[in-house]
Amino acid sequence: MSRSKLNQIPEREEVGPKPKPSNLNKRQLRALSTSSQFWLKTAKKGFFITSFSLLVFALFWPIFNAKNKNHDQIHRLNNAPPRKEMIQPVFSGQDENLKPYVLKATKAIVHQDKPDQNFNDSEIFMDFPDGEFLNEKNEKIFITADKGVYLPNVKFLKLNTNVHLVTEDGHDFKTSSAVIDLRDSSAQGNEPVKGFGPQGDIRAEGFRLTNKGTKVTFIGNSQSQLYVKHAIESK
Repeated sequence: MSRSKLNQIPEREEVGPKPKPSNLNKRQLRALSTSSQFWLKTAKKGFFITSFSLLVFALFWPIFNAKNKNHDQIHRLNNAPPRKEMIQPVFSGQDENLKPYVLKATKAIVHQDKPDQNFNDSEIFMDFPDGEFLNEKNEKIFITADKGVYLPNVKFLKLNTNVHLVTEDGHDFKTSSAVIDLRDSSAQGNEPVKGFGPQGDIRAEGFRLTNKGTKVTFIGNSQSQLYVKHAIESK
């Protein structure tokens, strides 16, 4: 076949669907790229602002918290009941039979509900109270402790921690708490007692000082060890 005839052969038509042109032109692609960059920058700024805010909060929170605590403490102090501190105070009074008693302490704090409250209506918290009072026979009774609360109005003395009671007739014992009624020279305690009396060593679960301070009774599971001299004389 000659070259001229070859040139006259028609070109074969392509069969099938033609590829669709892209729906996004260059302008739309540029806008999409700009929008993505905008949101990326916004996210970076938001992350930076959040991180910076957390850092500032972490740095200044202790100062802010301390100021709040100070404010709360000042508020409590301003609204707390009035109190007066006394160094080495001495309190004295009389029981119902006009017998004197004396209370001392290394330090005392007087709590009052109101600024103009009467002293006798106050509570007096004492450090290392040391007291002395008389029973009906005019025998002395001595008391000491680490802590105490004195109520002048009702003449009550509440003692706790290392309470030590000594009577002139020979009782000497210790316990962890006791209540003294200075109106009639009586006392009681419901904690374990350890000490000695005129008849010997004593261990008990509590004690009572009654008959206006003239009789000591030990209660609960009490045990006593008599002195040999007393045991021989009793025979």
